[in-house]
Amino acid sequence: MDHVRAKEKHVVWCAAVALFIAMFCHPGMIRAESYKVLTPFLIDLEGWKAEEPEGMQMEQPGFRMINAVRSYSKDDGEVTAMILIGNTAASGFAGEIAKMSVDSDRGKMELKEIDGFQAYLLYDKKENSGNITIILCPGESGQAIFTLSFEGMDHEEGLKIAKSFDWKSMKKKIESMK
Repeated sequence: MDHVRAKEKHVVWCAAVALFIAMFCHPGMIRAESYKVLTPFLIDLEGWKAEEPEGMQMEQPGFRMINAVRSYSKDDGEVTAMILIGNTAASGFAGEIAKMSVDSDRGKMELKEIDGFQAYLLYDKKENSGNITIILCPGESGQAIFTLSFEGMDHEEGLKIAKSFDWKSMKKKIESMK
């Protein structure tokens, strides 16, 4: 696995998410907290080498965004966990999530409920990589997601790793920040 390529891809992805949020957010965000209150939720994963958690807080009049990110590696596997709080963090999942799945030669997509949370699972079979997004706090303001991007493993292993993180505690902390 080319660790440099994976890290560059992660940085570009985070910048794109931040730019999207900056362009489309509106007032009504949660009160400001440092991203450092989120990093304890980015736990060590047994058997995985972990980078130090990173994060950022972006502010402008009527807009704030907070994210915390941590990357992990093991053998040929790469995992990046991120908590993102912002007005549009969960906007692609507005309303009740439909139970839906698509399976093809190329990939797999599922929208479903997992442990009481709305979830979006995306898996590229040929690349053996994917993303799992958990909606921690939907709604008009203070939206938040937990996302786990993975490479070098199937979607079932990715989901097992995602479930290692305490989504309920993340949600509780984020709700206390409102």
